Amino acid sequence: MPSVTILIPAYNAANFVEDAIRSALHQTYKDLEVVVVDDGSVDDTSRKVESFGGAVRLLRVKHGGLAWARNHGMRAATGRYIVFLDADDILEPHLVTRAIRFLERLPELAFVFCNVRVMFPDGRTTPRIPAHAFGEEPEIVLKNPLEQVLEAGHMISSSGLCARREALLEAGFFDESLWGAEDFEYWSRLYLRRLVGYIDDPLVRLRRHSDNMTLQAARMIPCMAASMEKVAARCLSSGRLDMVRTVRRYGARSIGRALRGLLLRGERSEARVLLRRYRRHLHVPDLVLLAAACVVPGSTLRAMARIRSRLFPART
Repeated sequence: MPSVTILIPAYNAANFVEDAIRSALHQTYKDLEVVVVDDGSVDDTSRKVESFGGAVRLLRVKHGGLAWARNHGMRAATGRYIVFLDADDILEPHLVTRAIRFLERLPELAFVFCNVRVMFPDGRTTPRIPAHAFGEEPEIVLKNPLEQVLEAGHMISSSGLCARREALLEAGFFDESLWGAEDFEYWSRLYLRRLVGYIDDPLVRLRRHSDNMTLQAARMIPCMAASMEKVAARCLSSGRLDMVRTVRRYGARSIGRALRGLLLRGERSEARVLLRRYRRHLHVPDLVLLAAACVVPGSTLRAMARIRSRLFPART
């Protein structure tokens, strides 16, 4: 039995999945298996996976979404630790070695995640989280990720996240009713029970492209609203009343960012519908600004966004 399973869910990922698999196979940590779950792809994803032969285990399932595919992979995984990797992302060679060393040093940790380097289509790259955001040490134990990570405006990347199998069994499986934001809901089940670790080095390359789920606002906004309510309810049931406001602030920012993206792409009618439907999740200043933006010409919005990005570089 391998110590580690690297789990790659893939849907119509023929353009990227080979890079993801190669990065998994080229880890300095060798006691591992690579499992790819083809989530009913209609392109050449399975053929690209099969080209790696017995080095990779391929599971084909009917299309059911990211949570569905991850759950199938978790059930099939044999490793004591599971590393999650999206099919369009790339692991740096030392990711698994660093994560396993961290977890074995501190048995109380549920999982370890790391900083990531975002790759943009124009060739730019940037770390998602500023260096030393949580302290000067290269590896840090986080006691309250909701406050330390999410309240600061960052994210916990699923790609590169390494979890103990027993912690995942305690948490159950991903919520298959959520098309997106399922990771926000799922990881909260773990860090509300146990401590987690953070590696400051960017050991994952996160690819930005036009098919990213996070850019599909019309589907992502309802999922983020539902996920936010589930996490807030879990905080309440866990007696963590202080965290509920943090959860709602994070959700409001995510929904607001998605709505701004729709407006910048000129999809005004869709933005107006979603704004009316989910306005109760937004803070009043954002609600007012977004409502005003719905009537501002698209060219003006794009010019304002360019100026804002130069003056206040956005977190990725």
